[in-house]
Amino acid sequence: MTSDNNHNDRLYPLATAADAGRDSYTRVEFDDKICCILDEYAHERAPNRRSIDDHYVGIAGECAVATWLGVPLDTRITDDYEGDRGYDLEIPRQNGRNVRVEVKTTRRQKPKAMVKRPRIDNADWFVLCRASRGADRVEIVGYTRRSAVRELGDMYGFDGYTLVPEYLHVTGGGYLSPDDARDVHHRY
Repeated sequence: MTSDNNHNDRLYPLATAADAGRDSYTRVEFDDKICCILDEYAHERAPNRRSIDDHYVGIAGECAVATWLGVPLDTRITDDYEGDRGYDLEIPRQNGRNVRVEVKTTRRQKPKAMVKRPRIDNADWFVLCRASRGADRVEIVGYTRRSAVRELGDMYGFDGYTLVPEYLHVTGGGYLSPDDARDVHHRY
């Protein structure tokens, strides 16, 4: 990922995550120890018992993307279920401007997730993930930048846009193990 100011970025990727298929998704796996930490975060975030699982899936996606990007999660994750300022990860850059990343995670077989209209301008990049049933494995489907979400995202009612593989850049595939996750997330 690069900044929105890079003119080499294409608004619409030449080869999308949908074109490349599941082999282009980056896979991140968590062991029991990491899953226990994610479960603790989910319990801290969830406003009620019914929402714990949804928060767990979201946090698993955030952890997967942080691992993929090499960003320490323990300094970026928010405990506030009401909001995280519209982004999940903040990546420091050499130019002094941090890049804000919003992670959307689903368990759907055909991954898609909505970005609510008020949140579009809060993040620079959007990443779509798909979690396994137990959320111990996450596939990073693809990513796009804010301008593409504004211009090309599927309209989803009047509330926002839907991230779908047809509009996303590929992540390059690959596999990141629980050891890779622990190397990045020092809290584990």
